[in-house]
Amino acid sequence: MQWIIPKAQLDTLLRQYGSPQVEYKKRREYCQKIRAIGKELNLSSKISALSQIIFMRYFLYNSLNSCDPLYVISASIFLSMKLEDCRTKGIDELKKCCCDQFKEIKRIEENELLLYERKVLVGINFELNIETPHLYLNKLTNGFSVETNLKLDAWAFTNDLCCTHVVLTHTPFCIALLSLCFSSKQHKFDLSYDCDMIRSQCQKLSLRCPEETLSRTGKIHLLEFFAIKAEYVQEAMSALTQFYNP
Repeated sequence: MQWIIPKAQLDTLLRQYGSPQVEYKKRREYCQKIRAIGKELNLSSKISALSQIIFMRYFLYNSLNSCDPLYVISASIFLSMKLEDCRTKGIDELKKCCCDQFKEIKRIEENELLLYERKVLVGINFELNIETPHLYLNKLTNGFSVETNLKLDAWAFTNDLCCTHVVLTHTPFCIALLSLCFSSKQHKFDLSYDCDMIRSQCQKLSLRCPEETLSRTGKIHLLEFFAIKAEYVQEAMSALTQFYNP
């Protein structure tokens, strides 16, 4: 299955369920609930982001009306905790947090949670090698010696973008780099470096250099070096605007 697709294709897919803008808003709100549950359970940003990506992928090819999103959210978090070997929280605590977040009176039975875990696994085609932007953001901020405040804001932008449809249209590396760029703009920090220095850091950090920049020389902005198209920048900015001003 294809999990990273152009925005136009995503619009077409969601249109079969209703208005794309309404569908984006609903999914965004559910992802915010996942983040709130993650905070309540004291889960890492990576586990929350992984849960959000699994949730978004499941409902990429399924309607929100096809089942109760509460169960899919619970199963997505449960699965993410397993993938990250996070066993500090039990099933009962997870079920309680999910129900509290949805203000549900009903209980989620353990057999229902396990049933939906299997359903989600089938829905994402058992593709569990899922990357989150946080790995790349950590590499970029450390590799290019970014100051703490800028790094914290970049982390916040990444967490916010993971609540949006951008996880279905942008690669994890692209999300991480854009988050760093948005933060640098806020802090008036220039992300331009010598091409040789960038290539050297890419080698150390195991980051792929685009072929078109292999022969470049002189100083260049990271966005240009990694060939991030303007449309991807604009789409991420638009997604953040909708997230901050729903």
